[in-house]
Amino acid sequence: MFVLYNNRAKEDDVDIGVILKDHAQSVLTNSEVQRVNIRRSQLFADTLSACSRSTFDLQKALKVRFIGEAGVDDGGPKREYFRLFYESMGQSPGMFQGYPEGLTPVHNSLALSKSHYTFCGALIVAGLLQGAEAPSCFSTLTAHFLAYGSIHNATTMGNAELLNDIPDHEAQQKLRQASYGL
Repeated sequence: MFVLYNNRAKEDDVDIGVILKDHAQSVLTNSEVQRVNIRRSQLFADTLSACSRSTFDLQKALKVRFIGEAGVDDGGPKREYFRLFYESMGQSPGMFQGYPEGLTPVHNSLALSKSHYTFCGALIVAGLLQGAEAPSCFSTLTAHFLAYGSIHNATTMGNAELLNDIPDHEAQQKLRQASYGL
């Protein structure tokens, strides 16, 4: 099967890194940068505040300065920033549940009304386009849904692996016992 990307046909199994790099070059305005000053201790709140400014533009290359730290952002601070941002999503109040490598979004009306989930998604995409590693904080089913828009095919994984995505360890253990007699 072929998909159309940037007006050229590509096979489905093309490296996603190549596609992201092509897209980044067509979207990011390399001549302009978006500077942000971030406190490590308030990373999620500072990011939300910076992104809420009317002048903020995620299509500009991000330059990060950690407040109270010396250094020029030649890529290292930006990659560190995105890694820390992914971690901070799990610590954001009431948006995700689970353990650090297995976060699952929870329904939070306030976060929805303030577009915090959209904000997190936009930052993840910006990170990928700007060379940051993909977040590894989501559960298997959540990551599959984010990547493919469905969990239908993910349910073909083994039940034991799916049970790992249940954030409540007590419920997880009870389901294991009921399923496997463990």
